[in-house]
Amino acid sequence: MKTIKFNLNIEAADCYLYSGHLFLILNDGSIGCLNLNKIYHNLYVQYPEYVDFFRLIFQRNDYYKNQQGDYFFKIPELKSSFDKLWRKVSNTLNFEYFINNELIILAKIPESDLPVLDIKIYGMKIFIATIKGVYSMKLSYNSKYEFQKDKKIKKYFDAKSISLNAKCGALAVSTNMDGLFYGSINDETILQIKEKEVSTKSIRTSWVGYDIINYESNSSFEFLENEIEIRKQENEHSFYDEKKEKNLISNFGKNKITNELLIKNLASEDKEIKYAFNSSKKSFLITDKGKFYTSNFIVENDYDYFLDSLGIKSEEKVLAKEIRISRTSFELPLVKNKKMLKPLSSHIIENGCVLEFIDKIVLFKNNEAEIIDTDPSIILRTYPGSLRYKNILSVSKEDKITIHAIYPF
Repeated sequence: MKTIKFNLNIEAADCYLYSGHLFLILNDGSIGCLNLNKIYHNLYVQYPEYVDFFRLIFQRNDYYKNQQGDYFFKIPELKSSFDKLWRKVSNTLNFEYFINNELIILAKIPESDLPVLDIKIYGMKIFIATIKGVYSMKLSYNSKYEFQKDKKIKKYFDAKSISLNAKCGALAVSTNMDGLFYGSINDETILQIKEKEVSTKSIRTSWVGYDIINYESNSSFEFLENEIEIRKQENEHSFYDEKKEKNLISNFGKNKITNELLIKNLASEDKEIKYAFNSSKKSFLITDKGKFYTSNFIVENDYDYFLDSLGIKSEEKVLAKEIRISRTSFELPLVKNKKMLKPLSSHIIENGCVLEFIDKIVLFKNNEAEIIDTDPSIILRTYPGSLRYKNILSVSKEDKITIHAIYPF
């Protein structure tokens, strides 16, 4: 099923959707913010017959899976009507919005620290990775539900940082050859990053439940087991976009399981991995032979397995975790030209993923592949941890941002 998309006309280096707002990193390092209702108001005026439909697909993805939505979409006739409307709008929508002088400028990254390489917004705090380190600041609303402007942003880390990930009070900072670092997030100091690296190399990370996969390269990865504890007090979060987190990561990277052990169950021809990434439950592998596989993570508790690799003596009978990748469940042909096989980036959505290649963006969902964008892009973002934007893809381009609503079923 095609995506439903529209364009926002502005020159920006990156964007991020959070708590009903569009956050932008402008080319001069300014951090801008715009209430999404201003954009959607114009969309609704142009297409008044689709107002409720647009609210569902662009603003309230949580309605797909709540109790009412579950009842609604189980009725075949209603589901069929929804699908018919989706096809119609995906072929007819023609909307663009020009962002002019309406941005609220929250803060600015020093020009000497540009470019910005990644953004993460979590727990009402924004984290920004640059070639000189990691910046962060708290976000707060005024009485008009607008984020307060002209705030001070502080640097918390001094090494080139290329990728960020946050969950359960922890921030993972990937710095490529300098390694993977871990920071604890709190309301007082905002961020405290440990001086000692957790792993010696890291280009990106991705969560598997409360644990995390560290990618040392696009084809090599390790499983890091984290220790958690129950929070003593409620975490700060956006009521509009995040669930309360009951758990807190207290020991990051407690145990490591190597790439070789994770893929030991795969056939030998499937172990020649060219590119790998994962969601919270699945591993996605692209092999040298041009095959695209998806596999399940199997997480089991066992007293004997991996004890040697973890340095635990068997007589101590300490519970260790067994992690492995199951046999692949299906495969897909990817691209005809093997030279174009390796993606530039990968992004998780519900029941699938989005891959960025040099000449196209491809959506993989329900065992099908579809090209959804062919414009040159700068940054792609999906929002799998969001309440309201689980089925949204944002694509930052040279002079515009394209917002894609992805079919939810």
